[in-house]
Formats: sequence, C-alpha cells, structure tokens
Amino acid sequence: MSSDSSSAVTTEILGKDTINVGYDLTNSITAGILQYLTSSTYVLITDTNLAPLYLPTFESSFNKNAPQYSPEARLLSHTIPPGEYSKSRTTKAAVEDWILSEKCTCDTVVIALGVVPTMLLAMVDSLIGWKAVIGLPHGKNLIGAFWQPERVFIDMKFLETLPEREFINGMAEVVKTTAIGDEPEFSRLEQNAELIPETVKAKSSDSGRGQIGNVQNVFKDVILGSLRVKAYVVSPDERKGGLRNLLNFGHSIGHGNEVIIFPKMLHGERVATGMIKEAELARLLGVCKLGAVARLSKCLTSYGLPTSLEDKHVKKLTGGKHCEVERMLVIMGVHKKNDGRKKKVVLLAAISRTHEKKASVVNDDSIRVILSLSLIVHSQRSAVPELQVTPPSSKSISNRVLLYIDMTVAMMTAFGIEVTKSTTDEYTYHIPQSSYKNPAEYVVESDAGSTTYPLAIVTMTGSTVTALNIGKTSLQGDARFAEDVLRPIGCTVEQSDYSTTVRGPPRGQLKPLPHVDMERMIDAFLTASVLAAVTNGSERTSITSIVNQRVKECNRIAAMVHKLGKFGITAGELEDDIWIQGIDYNSLKTPEGGVHCYDDHRVAMSFSVLALIAPESNVARRNILFYRGNCRPCHGIPQHGQNQAYACGEYGRCLESSQIWPDCIPCDYLLVDTTDSNGVATVAFGKTQLPISQDQGRALELYIAALTMGLESIDLEITWPRVTSSKGYSKIIASHNDVGGDLPWCNAFWISKFNSTLKYGQAKSIQDNYDLQNFRKCAVTYETRMAVLNIGEKGKISRILNSFLTPVTHPGLPFKAAQGQLSIAEILQALSLIGMLQAKMFYIFRTPIPHSRSPALHNTLFPFPWLAIYLPPVESTDVSTTQEILNSDDFGGASVTIPHKVSIIPLLSSISAQAQVIGAVNTVIPVIAEDGTRKLVGDNFDWCGIQNSPRIGGVTEQENPSAATALIIGTGGTSLAVVYALHKIGYGKIDVVNSTPENLKSLVESFSKENNLVAINSFAEAKSMDLKPITAVSTVPADKPVDDALKVILQKLPTRGASAKVLAEIAYKPRVTEVMNSAEGAGWKVVPGLEALAGQGVGQFKVFFTGGIVPDYGVARAAVPGE
Repeated sequence: MSSDSSSAVTTEILGKDTINVGYDLTNSITAGILQYLTSSTYVLITDTNLAPLYLPTFESSFNKNAPQYSPEARLLSHTIPPGEYSKSRTTKAAVEDWILSEKCTCDTVVIALGVVPTMLLAMVDSLIGWKAVIGLPHGKNLIGAFWQPERVFIDMKFLETLPEREFINGMAEVVKTTAIGDEPEFSRLEQNAELIPETVKAKSSDSGRGQIGNVQNVFKDVILGSLRVKAYVVSPDERKGGLRNLLNFGHSIGHGNEVIIFPKMLHGERVATGMIKEAELARLLGVCKLGAVARLSKCLTSYGLPTSLEDKHVKKLTGGKHCEVERMLVIMGVHKKNDGRKKKVVLLAAISRTHEKKASVVNDDSIRVILSLSLIVHSQRSAVPELQVTPPSSKSISNRVLLYIDMTVAMMTAFGIEVTKSTTDEYTYHIPQSSYKNPAEYVVESDAGSTTYPLAIVTMTGSTVTALNIGKTSLQGDARFAEDVLRPIGCTVEQSDYSTTVRGPPRGQLKPLPHVDMERMIDAFLTASVLAAVTNGSERTSITSIVNQRVKECNRIAAMVHKLGKFGITAGELEDDIWIQGIDYNSLKTPEGGVHCYDDHRVAMSFSVLALIAPESNVARRNILFYRGNCRPCHGIPQHGQNQAYACGEYGRCLESSQIWPDCIPCDYLLVDTTDSNGVATVAFGKTQLPISQDQGRALELYIAALTMGLESIDLEITWPRVTSSKGYSKIIASHNDVGGDLPWCNAFWISKFNSTLKYGQAKSIQDNYDLQNFRKCAVTYETRMAVLNIGEKGKISRILNSFLTPVTHPGLPFKAAQGQLSIAEILQALSLIGMLQAKMFYIFRTPIPHSRSPALHNTLFPFPWLAIYLPPVESTDVSTTQEILNSDDFGGASVTIPHKVSIIPLLSSISAQAQVIGAVNTVIPVIAEDGTRKLVGDNFDWCGIQNSPRIGGVTEQENPSAATALIIGTGGTSLAVVYALHKIGYGKIDVVNSTPENLKSLVESFSKENNLVAINSFAEAKSMDLKPITAVSTVPADKPVDDALKVILQKLPTRGASAKVLAEIAYKPRVTEVMNSAEGAGWKVVPGLEALAGQGVGQFKVFFTGGIVPDYGVARAAVPGE
C-alpha cells in the first residue's frame, strides 16, 4: 500500500457524504482524518493479522501529513485478536482499559481498520448502519448500540492481500443486498461471475500493480451497487425498525447454523446457505417466483459460495455436523428482529423484491419443512375433488435415460426376465412376474467412461492400447467414444464384441471434428475437449448436446473453456455446446500456477491427459490419495530386521509381518513396528528414522508419508504445513504450543487458533488457569474434543481439570517431559480432594463368608483409596438384602459368589452375553446408558480365569475341535463357566464325571446338544471311550473328599500318553488338592487354583476400574496368596 492516492467516489448515508470508495487511498485517508476530525490523540485499533501488513504504512503516512493539519497530534495503536471472537465483553473491556491507561480524553478519535475496511465483508456490510455490538453465549450481536462513523474509507487495494476465501465470504453480502433490492446490480454480478473470481485468484503482475487495480472500475461498481441498496434501507430506518430488517435476508437461518457449526464456516458462507433456505421457504409459502431460487443459487455458486450444508466443501469443513431442526428453531427464537415469540424471516418474492417491506412472521411448522432432511407424508382421508397444477417445464425423456433403460432390460434378459416395450404407450415397459435364473456366465463390462482416458492418452502420444470387456456390443453410451470421436480424429480403431483397440496417429496429426453430438456419451465430452485442443487445422471442433454438464460437480462447460485458456487454447461456450480451436501441441503454454480442478474428478483426469504432452504442466490434484495394490521393495531402503510391519496397500490396512515395503514412501520416513518373538510390539513402536526438529520441509514429507500409510492418528502442529485436506481416514490431532506464553487465555487470541484441538499455554500465574477454564467452557460447545493446558509449575491445575489427552508422567521415569506434568495417581488424587471424583464402594456378596482374597487382589492392582474402597463382605442368605447397596450412588461394583450367582439376576437391568450362556453372574457393575439412566449390568468372569489356567499349562487354541476332547471333574458352582471356557478354547467334545448322577444329568441337560457334553457315569463307560481327554478342569470342592466311585473313573481317564496333558484346578485352598495329586501321578501337568482366581480377578478389575486396560498379571498373581 503506497501513499499515491487516486480519485475516490463519495456515497451519501444519512444525509452526509460519509463513504469514500477508491483504490490506493492511504494518503487520502490519513489527510482526511487529520483535516476533518481534529484531535490531540488518534487511536488506531487493528488486529494481529492486519497490523504487519498495513500499520507501518499507515503510521508513515500519518506522520507525513500530521505537521500540515495537526502538528501536536499523537497516533497510538493497539492490536486485538482477529475474528468474530473479539466481538466480546472481554475484548471490549480490554480495549477500554488500554485507552484509559494511555490517558486518552473525550476528543480522542478512534480509527478502526474495519472502518477503514480491509475486507470485502466490511466494505459492503458492517460499515453502513454501524451497529457497535458484541456477541454473547446466547447468540450473536445481541448487545450494543447504533453509532454512525464520521468518515468511512474503502480502499480496494486492501482486497489484493485478502485471502480468496475471505473475498468469497464478502460476496455473500453483495449478492444478498442486490437480491433484495436491485435487479440491475444483480445482473451485473451475473455478468461478471467469471471476471471477478478469476481476478481474485490471479497474482499481482510484474509491474507490482495488483490485478484488482487493473479492473478497479468493475470492483468499484459492484461495491457501490451494494452500498446504495444498504444505504437506501438504512437511511429511513437507522435503528432497525422494519425496513432495515430486510438486510437480515439469509441471516435468520444462517445465524442458527452459525451457533451450531461456528467456527468451521465463515459468516458469508453461512448466510449463503441461509439465503437459499429462506428463499425456499418463500416458495413453500407461495410468495416467491419459481425461477428466483434457481437464479440466486446459480449466482452464489458462480462466486464459490455454498448453497447447502450438504455441499461437499461444507461437509468437509464441518465434518458433516448436522444442524438439528428443533435446536435451530430454539436458536432462531432469540434473533434480534423477532416479535416476541413470533419468528420473523425475510421472504424473497423475486430478484430485487421482497414479499413485504419488512421481515414476515412465519410459523414453526413451515420452517421445519424447509430445514428437515426428510418428511413424513400421511395418507389423505379426504381428496380434493379437482386440482390444477403447472409442473415446471422439462425436456422429453432424453436418449441418455433411454440408454440406461436399455442396459437394465438387457441385463434382466440375461438373467431370464423378458421385458417387452409397449406398442401403444411410449416409454412404457411390461415386466412379467417371474424368477431370475443365473446364466452360465455373465461378464460385467468395464466402465466405458473411465476407459476414455487411456484411449485418449494413446491418441495423443501415438501409442496403442486394447481395452477389454468393452466393445461394439456394449450398451454404454461412452462405448461409442472410440468410433464417434477417436476414429474421425485420426485413430485406427478395431472393435470386437468385447474389446476395443485404439492406435493413435503420430504426435501432432490429430484432425478437428467439425461436429460431434455427445448426448449418448456426455461424460466423455471433457476427454474429447482436451483432444480437440491439440488438433491441427483451421476448423473448430464443436461438441453439442451437453447442457446437463453445467450442473455436475461444477459447471464443466465453463471449466473447460477457462482452463483450456491457461494452456493458450481458444474455446467458447454456447447454451448447450462448446467449441474449441485446436493448436499444435508444441505451442501449448505452461499453465501458470497449475490448473484448479474444482474438486471434480473428470476435470482433473481430463487435464491430466493434456498434461502428458504439455510443457511442465501442473494439474492441481483433487485431494485424492492413490494407493498401490501391490507393494514391492523400494530401492535404497535399509534392512531393519525380520519382525517389522509396514503399513501398505489401501489405507494402510494390508499388513505383513515380513519385509513388505510401500514403493511410494521415502524410506527415511517409514514408521517401524518392531516386535518380539511373540509378536508383541516393543518400545521401538512408532520409531522414525530421521528427527524433524524445526525443518518444516521434512515435517511435510513425514506428514504425507503418515497419511499415505493410513495411520490412525497424526499429531499436527497447526503452524506447520497443512495436510488435512488429504487425511483420508486418519484422525488429525491438531496442536499448538505457546511456549513463550504470548497468548493469554482471557481474550480471543487463543480462540483465533481454535480450529481443532490440542493447545498449550505458559501459565504465569494461578489466574491463568481460571482464564483457561473460561476458554474451555466456550470452546467445549463444539464437537471437536480438545485438550487445553498450561505448562509450568503454576499450570498444574489446568492438567488436573483437563479431561482429554492429558500428557502424564510416571514415577519410574528419570525426568518429566514438560514442566508441571503429573502422574495419573496425582491427578486422580487431586480430583478427589477437590470433590470432582467420588470414591466408589466395592463389595463381596457371599454366604457363608470365607477368607476371600479378592479385596487384596484389587487393592494391590489399584492402591488408591480415594477412588476405590473395599468394604467387608456382605453375608446374607437372602440376596434381596443387597438391593439398597446396589441402588446407592457410590456403588462401584460387586463380586458375587455362591449362593447368589443365579438369584441376583432378577435384581439387574441386564446381563452380558457370556453370563447368559453360563446362566450365572459373578460381577455386578453400574453403567450409565445413552439416555442417561443408571443400569445394573451382570457379567461373568469365572470363565476368564478358567480359560487362563490351561493356557498357563501350555494348552493352545484347538485347530480341529472335532478331534479335541476335554474333561470336567465335578459339577461344582463353576462348572457352567468351565463348559463355556473350554468351548472358547476350541474343544468340540467335553466329558463330565461326578459322584452324584443327578447333578451330572442336570449339568448336561442345561446345555444344547451342539455343545456335545457327554456324561461318564461308570468305569465301564470311561474304559470304552475312543477319544481320551487331553485337558481336564476340576471343580470338586477342596473341603470335601473325592468319592470312591469317582476315583475309580478318574483312574481310567487321565492316562499317560505321548501328547502333553494338563489338569487345571479351580479350588485354591488348599493349594494342592487330592485331584491334583491323582493327575500328577498319571503324568499330567497340573495348574493350581490360584491361577484361575487371579485370571478372573484381572477380568473383574478391567471393568471395575480401568475400562478395558489389562493390569499386570504377575502383580495380580502375587497378590492372591499374599506374596
């Protein structure tokens, strides 16, 4: 921004020539302020984005002009955080305190870079009618005052440093004002829908004069046109009575969206979607002309603005966040223009005209219809006798639709259904009721549209290619591309019924196509266009019947014309057609800045074909990561050993345990998962070969590698290279570290960074933690989870109160990774001390009460009495006496033993799947359901310990269940869980022996025949068994002698053999039982009952305390006997 001024245009507002519009007005601005607004002190308020760009130049110009107009004047400047968050009570108070601290008096002139507007949004919206307002948690712009500025300067040169998205954001207000009040200006916007966006995208010319300066009159006219409408509305209605409310067109619904999805979308983007919804509401109410919504939508789209929350760009910004209808209605209910409880919406009648000269009252049901994604249509009990409607005009059914019908009919015929076309009614088909029959073979054709790209490549390069599964019998329209486009353009084409071979002419010998009708192969017109671009000859290529390509992912006809121009190719568009004047491929220009493809895959693919012969082309990719299906070793990658896993294949899901290398990832940045002999990851997991340090280039390479490998989570510093547009299925943990403590929590500096998640600040006082908590309350309303922390010793409170991704230390570490880090135990204890974590009570329900080791086991694993307190066992023969305990708020869980494992089930809300199979529970835990209600859930972890014991003895998963037999000795209280555990290991047959035949029969009958339980009642039955058990589990009570009859049977079953055999004991007192001695004498390996107790205790502990984290088994095992 230089001090050379150019002429400005003045616009009147409220009877005064207040607004000055021009280009490069810095000198005029400072001179005008000093001349007409005399003061001893001038205060310039700006934000941290604008200050580096414009403050030095403004200060220089001010100091240059001050001696002439006000020699004694001083200029002060103050910066605030950028964005909507600065419109807050906190920022307002901070600015007031600063002004008073500088001893400013009543004559002080405040200059806002905003009153000197730097954004298009400010130039056409906020500077007129000047509402000085702040936002509150309950809504936007709810408190403030109206106060007109003395002077407003609009310098269009500011727009040249404005990011493209911010310019588009401001265009929403331009479209809005012309849509409600100026047909000629709206038409001007439509006419310049190509020039303005292209100018904004372009870089400054070599002369240093920005592109906007070259066409400043166009931009000036657009800005002035919008200002005139707003001035017309505001002048007679300065304080927002009725007429001024028209300026809220799009805002009622747009502000509702804003509260829910801010800050992901900008203000103008939200208003654009709001305008379409409110225009659709006007159509629903019958007050808006049919074409107005379509015209409005097209204009917004042409300037890059979204028209729906379902737009791809919007869904990418918001993560697909849904604006729930009822919540929207509540938010709209507190809009400032409402009349009490009556919601008011500006209803568009036509372009440049509203239904009323004010916002109209609209009922909630009508708004619901517009906001809802779906509707429920009820049957009509009384029909209207006669109704006349005028449907929108439409072409007849196109050849393309008929083509799809023909393809469907042909497929149905191949599967035995003969569809016939009506001889009397056009577009009518008769489908017989019949059954599909599978043909001996059915070949699914290749996609003809995708085939056009390799065919076009050989056409340009003079090569040959054969496309299989696509030939002259194909009904796909794009299958005609070879014959109707490539043969006339100069290729040799050979087509069989099921293949197409194309041989391109020598480079530079393509012929133009005077005319080709592409209605039946309409998606291929883009491919044909880039071929036509390099044809030789004076004739143009004309492609017709492609009108619907204007309403695809983008306006494809316009896109081809514009982007071909970047290669030096002349092309033009008609309503339904495109024409291209080809040039020699050696004359193609290098497209400066690449080719923007509008997130349209066909635009990207087509220009990728042209890029093959264009000099140094750079086609902008469409944010797609391509993955190779087959990975091969990459040259130069060092060998790291045999036990490595590399993410490769699609989205990194294909993992091999040997040397598999993704061939497209730089070897220096592969993430290595080194495993031990058991396949367990060691501490080397996630190791990188090169440190990043502060090298952002290497960081970008590493980020891209991580994304290509499809890693689940990636920590991304938000000031480093952005790669989120290509993140695929990876989750981004966005972080920012304010190591110097430059961003205080008490104002909007941090909120301007809040675009995702993880944040650190340097705590300089305890107050910083309280300020951080206020920030957290504001930011927590958004769906993105985040961690907000202060580092340093004074920041410990913030770590204690943080509830997501809190970095912790451990007493065993030699040092802390950051100042103020706490261990998990310290954080939990602190939460308990300040009343934010309630200790839970745990119980044992059993009768009679033996000496249980469960409390010792759990207290050893989790020795924090401020979190879990084990109370003395509860002894009662009546399980209903536990009801009061189960319903208490501090109930954390209970271990249930005999005789209550079955009788407690009616007291519970539900039981787990394994507890249902076993028919008993040994664990009760309280859970909070999705609806917020408290539920008691029963589970059974006996089977975990039972399954654990054989595995300790060396038993592995059985590969052939039908050939694997296990033995259960006794029918004690855990026998049901034993059956479940043995089936989980893979035993297809389970023999059961017991001294009491009645109990034995009851156990066998409690399971279905598929469980294959066999009762062994005698020595003879045991002797006659063909398949002897290789694993046994004893459930015989240790305090009772083994029955003589049972001893006889056992003498036959546990025989010696070549294969290893294991007996697992369930009883743990005494440590060596009679059954264990018997099995050991027969050569079996025995596992004592302490292992089963420790295993089930570990299972219980996971659900009691840690939410699935597995505790150390060795520690648990040592705690059981009190070792």
